[in-house]
Amino acid sequence: MHDEFVANLRLLCSYYPSIADVCRRLPINRAQFNRYLSGRYYPSHAALQRICHFFGVTPDDIALPHHDFRALVQTGQLNADTASTSLLAAVNNDVTSGDYHFRACH
Repeated sequence: MHDEFVANLRLLCSYYPSIADVCRRLPINRAQFNRYLSGRYYPSHAALQRICHFFGVTPDDIALPHHDFRALVQTGQLNADTASTSLLAAVNNDVTSGDYHFRACH
């Protein structure tokens, strides 16, 4: 489950210009966020809630198997009540322009 979280968080971050940009928008310390991205640490409940709220996903969503989560993100089937408009716009732009890529994870 921890590996799935890391892969899913990397996917969400890949829709933004940089990790630094994500950290500024959250706001969260970049060094701490890098620990989450590396899988060294799992966020506290409060940090997880903030991350999920920012990206417009639920804690259950972000813990899904990566291939399932990726499909949800790519098809725009995130929970409409919580989905971040900036993430949805980024996903829709990448998918409709044919410029979709995995910058942060493979």
